[in-house]
Amino acid sequence: MIYRIGVIQFVNGDELRKRASNQQVTDEILSPSRGIIYDSKGEALAQSIAVDTISLNPGYVKYYDGDKVENEVIAEGISRILELDYNKTLEDISSEKAVVILKRKVESDKVDELKKWMEEKSITTGINFDADNKRIYPYKTLASNLIGFCGTDNVGQVGLEERWNSVLTGTAGKLTTTIDVHGNAISDEYEQYVETENGSNIYLTIDTTIQSIAEQYLENAMQENPTAKSGNVIIMNPQNGDILAMATNPYYNLNDPSSYIATGYTKEEWEKFESAERTNILLNLWKNKAVSDQYEPGSTFKLITSSVALEENVVQTDTPGDFFCSRSISCG
Repeated sequence: MIYRIGVIQFVNGDELRKRASNQQVTDEILSPSRGIIYDSKGEALAQSIAVDTISLNPGYVKYYDGDKVENEVIAEGISRILELDYNKTLEDISSEKAVVILKRKVESDKVDELKKWMEEKSITTGINFDADNKRIYPYKTLASNLIGFCGTDNVGQVGLEERWNSVLTGTAGKLTTTIDVHGNAISDEYEQYVETENGSNIYLTIDTTIQSIAEQYLENAMQENPTAKSGNVIIMNPQNGDILAMATNPYYNLNDPSSYIATGYTKEEWEKFESAERTNILLNLWKNKAVSDQYEPGSTFKLITSSVALEENVVQTDTPGDFFCSRSISCG
């Protein structure tokens, strides 16, 4: 026995210490909070809330006394609380994977409910909660084509979220700790903390009130002209060029950007499309046509004509009848 202890301690000691360290020391990535997008009056148009990503280590979900929890018990509780399919959940937790992601972006009420269920069942290990952030849009559809949205990884996909992604993102932090058999942190020399650097906020010239009015009038115009496929309204402050509103129709819910609802198709029609067709439809829906599409520049040239006429003193300001368009021309 003494000989065996000597072999373990002196011959295999370094290797065993290294293996123990790999099992006990854990690195937790701390997600930064993405910057807030404000309108000109300080109203939040896009912001982040704290959520959790919930994962599971198949075969390592255990009760407080160390006994393994039955997969059926785990699947029943988790699928009910997180609103997942029971059979799919049971299949996932019965796999041989080291880690299974159960659900991302879980809000605090569901996290608390799951933790309470674990406490009631005396489950102490195997189910993991990793802090994360979820992007939410309080005004839902307002200025949707302008603002854009983020993917599940909090990276901007389209719109301002994509254009200013590097400014809004911030820098992730890290927490290195040692854990015991029950997953509780142990303070020791391995503990290190690298603080997160949250993303910067940005302020737009958009005025929420003016944006809402523009979108309402655009919606009315679309209803009066049912053959129109899309419409745009841009409202500018003529004194300094600030964009006060940039409305596009059709719009979509930023909190659920991939839903078929805003596309104009029924659920049955949507399900008949191939994946590539759905993607093209959604990309066209998300596009900010006010700045990306071409249009006939007739009306914009009227400003140039008027400016030239005023500068050359051909006309005077505010003179009735100087500028009149009869909507027709005579030829021959």
